[in-house]
Amino acid sequence: MSKKQKSNKRDILITFSIILFLFAIIMAIISTSKVTAKKEKLLEYRENSYINYEIKEDSNININFNYNFLSSKKISFDYDYDITAAVVARNKETDKNMYYNQIVLTPSKKIGEVDTATYEINEALNVNYEEFNKIVKEKLNKQDLSKIDAYLEISLNTNTISYDFNEKLKINSTSKVKIPLLADNIVITKSELKEKNFLIGIKEDLIKNKKLFALAIIMTSLSGFILICAFIVFLLNPNTKNNYRREYKKVIKLLRDYDELIEVVYEFPSFKNKKIIEVNAVDDFITLRDKYELSITLVSKDNVFTFIMDYHNNIWKYVIEK
Repeated sequence: MSKKQKSNKRDILITFSIILFLFAIIMAIISTSKVTAKKEKLLEYRENSYINYEIKEDSNININFNYNFLSSKKISFDYDYDITAAVVARNKETDKNMYYNQIVLTPSKKIGEVDTATYEINEALNVNYEEFNKIVKEKLNKQDLSKIDAYLEISLNTNTISYDFNEKLKINSTSKVKIPLLADNIVITKSELKEKNFLIGIKEDLIKNKKLFALAIIMTSLSGFILICAFIVFLLNPNTKNNYRREYKKVIKLLRDYDELIEVVYEFPSFKNKKIIEVNAVDDFITLRDKYELSITLVSKDNVFTFIMDYHNNIWKYVIEK
């Protein structure tokens, strides 16, 4: 038997087992009510925040907060945010807190009943640096200011709440800048969000027809066993397995080496009026990127990585399973 015939038989086996598996799942759904079963729902979400600032000649400081929330699927949620400033003064020698005061710069803004996979917050504000310096000097006018470590900490505080799960999903995040007070040189430090998180929520399903549900479970197990066997045969094919490993290692290197040039999204952008060109090897994709110095869009969806580069009226696309 030729390799092509073996491949065709393997593909037919995988296709048949997938169809059988899906049919069994449909039977299980139809049989829903009265017997309790549990099902896991996995939600992946990611937060990003970026902070830009500009120090003016009059020492006023313009600060812009940008916050992005992205989830792997649409969920219903509420979110709110505010911007606060904390004026802090501590004794350098004893580390004793000499003064603390929190001020609300932007009152809480609440957005409710959102049904989407992403949202963004953009807030800009102007900080009167000398005004906060004056506060510290007045409050500590009897202290030796050379022994005082004082600073202004401005924070964007976000809260995201969803009731799509049995237990309420609540994500609290803070992005902030730290500005030294009583200083000749204003050196600002930023604390931005660059994180990935995963949440597992459990919900209960009810099974109505026990016999139909039992049959669906048997068919699901059988089709799952056939599917596993088919994939074992697939993975034992040395050429396929080794080629995939080599290609996937290059993809990991691409993610590492070009991290700052890659934008991750979860939905495909519009390709209207553009020609899509499939690139079959990651090396060719990297060569095109380096030649034209392009940015990369990564679509992470349905357990597949799709890398995209936009060049004039052409879209170069490279696809690999995770």
